[in-house]
Amino acid sequence: MKRSIISQFDQYKERLGGYVGMMSFRYMNLCVKAEEASLIPVEVPIEDELKEIEEGHQRYLQGKAEQQKLLQEQKESNDDTLMHSIKLNQEE
Repeated sequence: MKRSIISQFDQYKERLGGYVGMMSFRYMNLCVKAEEASLIPVEVPIEDELKEIEEGHQRYLQGKAEQQKLLQEQKESNDDTLMHSIKLNQEE
């Protein structure tokens, strides 16, 4: 009984592995084509004025870049403060 259960389990495991491989192959070769209607610029309200979606995405990316820059500056400032306190502790 135990052998038949293990055999069934191994068969299901091989089948599932084949399905996963086939699905990943199909996803790798997936090609999505845009229709002409989807290329029409869409205006949405961004910061209380109508703008195209691309402008909103560019602003989002710019804001994200600014946030990363601020975080890097804060990290460097914290590192400088930490190094200064380590130097003071070593001098004592």
